[in-house]
Amino acid sequence: MDLAIDGGQTGLRLGFATGGRIREVYERPGLSYAEGSPVEAVLSRIGDGWGDLDTVCLGLTTLLDAPEELATRLLGTARRVMITTDVVTSHAGAFSGGPGVVLAAGTGAIALGVSTAGGSGARPAVVRQVDGWGFLYGDAGGGYWIGRRGLEAA
Repeated sequence: MDLAIDGGQTGLRLGFATGGRIREVYERPGLSYAEGSPVEAVLSRIGDGWGDLDTVCLGLTTLLDAPEELATRLLGTARRVMITTDVVTSHAGAFSGGPGVVLAAGTGAIALGVSTAGGSGARPAVVRQVDGWGFLYGDAGGGYWIGRRGLEAA
């Protein structure tokens, strides 16, 4: 069994899959920058007792303070652990590694574009990320940004 985790600030979703098909989905509270260690926050929401997992793949909105620690701790229950950002997993789900642009807009905002050089079938040559650096540095167009602008206007 595999576990895919979409970890955002609004909510965290856990999807259990076998043979590439989602079998069960669980919802958990979102991740917060003010919560302390993101590693501990992720682990507390995932929980344990899921049995023997083949792969755990995490697409997280929150920057991890110690991704190696999270991977090591998850390797206790899974044979393979992959950790990346939620925009990368969104892009992979939408385009299967091919060219395209994905926009993730929720509490924060980020866009990721991948293009190919030399026409169809070429390997990805250019990857660009726009924004997604957190509420202190941008996230223009995200929920936090909109709320802050409203308060400033009032």
